[in-house]
Amino acid sequence: MLPNLAVADIVAPMFILAIGLTYLPSLRRRIERDGKKTAILHFVKRNLMIIGIGVVMNGINDILDGHMDGLNLTFVIPTAVVLLVSILCLIFKAVKLKKVSAPVTIYLPGRVHQTRCTRFVLIPKL
Repeated sequence: MLPNLAVADIVAPMFILAIGLTYLPSLRRRIERDGKKTAILHFVKRNLMIIGIGVVMNGINDILDGHMDGLNLTFVIPTAVVLLVSILCLIFKAVKLKKVSAPVTIYLPGRVHQTRCTRFVLIPKL
C-alpha cells in the first residue's frame, strides 16, 4: 500500500462516484412524482446541505486542531451558524409550533384593562 493512504482515501471517492451515478435517475423519478419545480428545489436544497456539512466538518476540524488564523476564522462563523440552524431544524422537526391566545385581565389603579395574550408554544410531535 501507499504510505499515508487510509481506507477513507479509497472509500470517499467511490461514495462520491456512486452519488454522481444515481443523481440523474433520482432527479428524473422525483420530477415524475413531484413535478419539475419541486424536484429542482429539493435537489438544490440537498446540494446546499451537503456543502454546508462539508463547511461545518472542515470548520470543526480547524477549531479542534487549534487553527484559528484569518483564513480559517472565516469558516468558524459559518460553522457556528450552520450548527445553530441545524439544531433549530432538528428541534422544529420534532415539535410543532402552535399559536395560543388567551384572555388576560390587567388591573390598573382606577380601571381594569382586558386584552388577549398571544404566544407560541412548542408541542412534541407524537
